[in-house]
Amino acid sequence: MVLIDEVAFVESHGTTQQTILASALSLMQRCGYHAFSYADIADQIGIRKASIHYYFPSKQDLAQAVVAHYRATARAGLAQLQHAVQDPAQQLEAYIAYFGEEVEGQPRICLCALLAAEMLTLPEPVRAEVRGYYQEHEAWLAAVLESGQQQGRLHFNGAASIAAQTLLAALEGAMLAARTYGQRERYLQIGAHVLQQYRG
Repeated sequence: MVLIDEVAFVESHGTTQQTILASALSLMQRCGYHAFSYADIADQIGIRKASIHYYFPSKQDLAQAVVAHYRATARAGLAQLQHAVQDPAQQLEAYIAYFGEEVEGQPRICLCALLAAEMLTLPEPVRAEVRGYYQEHEAWLAAVLESGQQQGRLHFNGAASIAAQTLLAALEGAMLAARTYGQRERYLQIGAHVLQQYRG
């Protein structure tokens, strides 16, 4: 199960505007918001910077559009997972495994995990999109955890919403650690430990 497939994102978009979005996603996943420029995109896809400004007058406009599309693609992936896998424990396992795929190709990482580290210096519209991403994932995880607890498949103490926040924070931190050390195994080990904790 893949929530965000960068290759599919690029290949499924044919217009100049969509190609710009795909290029910006690739760059932002590698170096964040502040370290890429319109010149980088122009070099990557072979157009003039003026063409990028035509579609996205400011870097803020471009970044907001990228994160909004990233959120929409993730929502579709979560819905697909919910439909394809019925068991809550297996849903959680697939969710954790997905982020392992995200960190497999260094230096790629979950876009919103990377942007969260820059949160205080991001434009407010971009911050709002990042917060929305986390809120959607926390809500989805809370529903999975609550369903799993009711079925006796998952175990945790306290409110499902707090457990979901804790779980997502652990996975996001594991991704950053894996990127820091260039070791995907760090994420896999932490993810396996997290899953074991909730399976009881």
